[in-house]
Amino acid sequence: MPGHWTGSVVLALFASGCLGIAVREAQRRAWIAAVRSGFGALGFACVAVANEGLGFARHAATLFFGISIAAALWHSRRTRA
Repeated sequence: MPGHWTGSVVLALFASGCLGIAVREAQRRAWIAAVRSGFGALGFACVAVANEGLGFARHAATLFFGISIAAALWHSRRTRA
């Protein structure tokens, strides 16, 4: 059963905010941070779609959030060394 539409709107706003951050980081040539934010935006968008009842979007959201977290961890290890 799908969730309430307001949850999808809030998640879509998170996605658009992450996308804006990704664009700003790409303009600054911070590529790893841009990848992290971009995949986070895709993850939030997929969660919003899954909230509307499309079950396969849950798996896509897991993939996109996983890539976002991996990019963040890789970047933190790279800057520590």
